Amino acid sequence: MKKLTRRHLLRQTRLLPLVAVPVPLLSGCGEEPVSGCSAPELLTRGDLEMRGTMAYTDRSPDSDQTCGNCLFFQGGEFDGCGGCNILAGIIDREGYCESWAQRI
Repeated sequence: MKKLTRRHLLRQTRLLPLVAVPVPLLSGCGEEPVSGCSAPELLTRGDLEMRGTMAYTDRSPDSDQTCGNCLFFQGGEFDGCGGCNILAGIIDREGYCESWAQRI
């Protein structure tokens, strides 16, 4: 029998955060989740602070200014989700932050 080491445990569990969590499990205290793209548990403290500084939200208050039509948005493989050249992590196509710039 192989001895369980810290290194072995870390190797076996490193992909656990990437496992798809059903959206209802992401909600808290009976609230509906804002976005299926949201995965704050995968972000560093600095990344979360940057999102706060840029006032990122999963739903833009202005339908003409969304991440999906922003210069910095990078389309993703999943419905409505992608990336950003400024903010780390998964970004919702319907989101918005103060760095929004019209795609030319």
